[in-house]
Amino acid sequence: MNVRDYLPNSLSNESIRQLLRSLRLPEPQSIRPLDFSGEYHAIYMISFFPNVAASLLPAQPTSDGSVTLVLRVSGKHYPHIKTANEVAVMTWLHENTTIPVPAVIRYDSSGENPIGHEFTLLEKVSGESADKLYPSLDADIKKKLVLQLTAFVIELHSHSQQWQHVGGLRIQSDGTVGPGPVLEETMWQIPAIQKFWGQDETSDTLNISGPYTCYTEYASAHLKRYQYAISKHPSLASMRDLVPRIDALISVLEKHADTLNKTRYILAHKDLHFGNVMCDPETGMITAVLDWEFSAVVPIQLWNRPSAFLWNCDRNWPLSKSEQDIWMKVFSDECDARSVPIIEEARASPLQEAMQDVVDHLRSIVEVAPRGIQEDDVPKWRAVVEARMEKFGV
Repeated sequence: MNVRDYLPNSLSNESIRQLLRSLRLPEPQSIRPLDFSGEYHAIYMISFFPNVAASLLPAQPTSDGSVTLVLRVSGKHYPHIKTANEVAVMTWLHENTTIPVPAVIRYDSSGENPIGHEFTLLEKVSGESADKLYPSLDADIKKKLVLQLTAFVIELHSHSQQWQHVGGLRIQSDGTVGPGPVLEETMWQIPAIQKFWGQDETSDTLNISGPYTCYTEYASAHLKRYQYAISKHPSLASMRDLVPRIDALISVLEKHADTLNKTRYILAHKDLHFGNVMCDPETGMITAVLDWEFSAVVPIQLWNRPSAFLWNCDRNWPLSKSEQDIWMKVFSDECDARSVPIIEEARASPLQEAMQDVVDHLRSIVEVAPRGIQEDDVPKWRAVVEARMEKFGV
């Protein structure tokens, strides 16, 4: 299932103008849909005349005084939670860090508006996508990008004392940013639930929620959802003998909670590859880090799982992995030079690794079996699950 198949239909210029009027924003000079959309958004570029720039602050004008905003219209993959999470994260970043992110001009996570969809209206940042520039950049500029991203990650880790939960963020009723529910790209999306599960199941029955107070509570929540899925879907019937063992594992995790919860909680982007970085092609200065919708406060062991950090987005995997390894060494050396023990703290203990392996491989089984894909992989994943359970005596 291609997530882009469930993007909103094209919006008319008039419907977008009606949206702007409802937001008490000025009439635009032009509206242009982007041919390329994101995985979860249709995107429109909205330009305004210089004489209304002051009413669009904090968006910054271009050299000719005009202002361009980016309207990102959400599909119905993750209703409400994705928009709310991204806006809360970007708001917190603006208020607490030096990490450059686009200013949020307006947003709506309800879909109750003239276009009938959730949206974010962001300032258009300068620069170009670093993954598109990457092949033409010299080594010094690439290293400059890596060092800037390293500084951003270190800055995020420096705020760990603020976080005491596992989950996303949400803007509270008083306008402050606080803990919010979990949002993960591996969760069941609404179109997939409708296609593979039918009307009896919902996002609430198949996905975890949160926020959670600790690592083991978060892991146990996942395990309980996978138990439920195994008990319900016919394609997972062969896994039902695991249900009592999963119950036993959840109980054992509670007994080992003191050991398993030895961690710090940090806000992580979780998809910080070069495709989500905008930069000046001449100077290599990063102008914005984009796409924070799946960001979350996580145990430090999960900050870069599944290893997207510093990937150049080249699908030639052996070559791009080799490049990524080079930059990860630069990252590691810079952390050492600054006496920031991110690499060491991110190493899971054997029991933490075993717990996470059970969660990850059960997720994979529950994800693919209802879709009828990767059937040859399921026995391998089950073998990993059982081997890791044995480490807990289950």
